[in-house]
Amino acid sequence: MYDVLAKGNLHEELEGLGGLYRVVGGLGLHAVVNAEEVSWADHTVTVPDGISLPRLRENGTVRDLDTLVCSPDGDVIDAHGKVIGDAIGEEMTISVFGLRPYRDNKRGLLDFVGGRYVDSNGNLFWRLNGIETSLPEKSIEP
Repeated sequence: MYDVLAKGNLHEELEGLGGLYRVVGGLGLHAVVNAEEVSWADHTVTVPDGISLPRLRENGTVRDLDTLVCSPDGDVIDAHGKVIGDAIGEEMTISVFGLRPYRDNKRGLLDFVGGRYVDSNGNLFWRLNGIETSLPEKSIEP
């Protein structure tokens, strides 16, 4: 799958939008686990030549590209989704999501969906199943 990202110049195209984003989920984890180099200062992961991740999982489903856009603005999130779609086409399932406004943080104890929230002061939170914790700003900023 890394060749698809490189062929579509995905990171260069996304950087052209000027916003912050993070590739998360299985693809991001695979890259870190198999990294040739991890630059904490630059927030980049370099995988060695020849490393591959098949398009299809063992169960036959198409891999997805989970991307966190570090903004609660729907237009910004949509713009990132369009760029990703243009860059990788139908090679992967596209999953693009952003920070949720904290005022929408009304999920109850029986909710099993985790989410990242930002309040009006820019404070970040992770909430899952009615429990939340604050997140350091440096967790999403370069």
